[in-house]
Amino acid sequence: MTNLIWFRADLRTADNTALYAACAKPADPVLAVFLLSPAQWLDHDWAPVKVDLILRTLRELSDSLAARNIPLLIRRFIPELAHLDNKSIHEPWTLPPLALANLNYPHHPIAGHAKSRARVIESFRAISE
Repeated sequence: MTNLIWFRADLRTADNTALYAACAKPADPVLAVFLLSPAQWLDHDWAPVKVDLILRTLRELSDSLAARNIPLLIRRFIPELAHLDNKSIHEPWTLPPLALANLNYPHHPIAGHAKSRARVIESFRAISE
């Protein structure tokens, strides 16, 4: 069974009882998660220097966990999408127009993966010749 450790305020690996408990069984893999929440930072009036410290500490946390073979997933929480089901989050263009308007969400995918893929392939061909 995979053990999940959710890092929130305590980003230490030394003396972290939750991390110690998650690693108690060497046969069970461990997955670490940290959720970025810029809206919460604004709500709580975090200074830019505090946000910078968190982001720099996440790099150290990631390196420390990687040395223990524990991946750190860093995801961004978007409160406007919290009430949507998984399909709507991953395919927002399938939502009714009124729902999209209320979300202030674009009516097309943000990243044009097909165009990006074509550009990468063309670039690769250009340097391979």
